[in-house]
Amino acid sequence: MKNIHHLTLIGLLSLFCVVQAEAGLSGRFITSFGGISSSDCPWVVSLSDTNQTFHISYRYDTATNSSGSVSVDSPSDWKAKSGWFIFIESNERIWAYDGGSSLFLQVATPSKLGPTCTSYGSRSFPCPVPDEVLARLTPEARKAIKK
Repeated sequence: MKNIHHLTLIGLLSLFCVVQAEAGLSGRFITSFGGISSSDCPWVVSLSDTNQTFHISYRYDTATNSSGSVSVDSPSDWKAKSGWFIFIESNERIWAYDGGSSLFLQVATPSKLGPTCTSYGSRSFPCPVPDEVLARLTPEARKAIKK
């Protein structure tokens, strides 16, 4: 009986570690300048305190055992103002809000030969804006988003 409890406990701990690893940076808000990356998350984010802009890269491995990254810089009208943030929703979606009227979405669609990355903003998106993001937008920015 004692061995069964140990095996159950080990199994639960292993499951917890897998869930934690899958979570990576997902659900994380970035609100300070600098850079952030994690070995278990494909997104690499850097924010310039000097220019008030962002640079986002999506790292990937391909079926041919090579790796690479796809990068995007903030749109020309995106400058960090009071209330800005970047939100890593998942390994496929990352949001950037400038604190004013510009909301930006980068979507990565994984494939065997490398991801397809598409940028959206600032009013029309291919998916619902997460509640966590909506809650931090100004009323004007929320109102401007097309449903």
